[in-house]
Amino acid sequence: MQGKAGISAFERLYGESMWTNASKHPKLNGIFNNAMVGGARSVVPALIDGYGEVFQGLTSLVDIGGGIGTTLQSIAKAFPHIKCTVLDLPHVVETAPSCPEVEFVAGNMFSFIPKADAVMLMVTYHSLLSRAMGVPV
Repeated sequence: MQGKAGISAFERLYGESMWTNASKHPKLNGIFNNAMVGGARSVVPALIDGYGEVFQGLTSLVDIGGGIGTTLQSIAKAFPHIKCTVLDLPHVVETAPSCPEVEFVAGNMFSFIPKADAVMLMVTYHSLLSRAMGVPV
């Protein structure tokens, strides 16, 4: 959320966006990534079990802002015919565990999205909202 001056409370306190700060501080980056993993582990099994038909017919899928790949690792195991790609910021993908079923691409979703049959935007509202409010991503 932005204040009257047009910057977020985080940026006001630290002088830079949370994303820039996390790229410089591995501990903060790890805390954020672990928070996202927790959400994925609780939601993705229900997605696969309850709505797995949405993945039928896909040959490729990109998870935009997919973090360290927890969501796509589960999807790749359930649907091995899908080429799974995670797009996230460089400081995020460089900490991702090796996973042969998932390709990791370092980049910014506002500049480039790898080509795929479908894209997934599971938990990116924080980035989209920040961008809409003019906060650097």
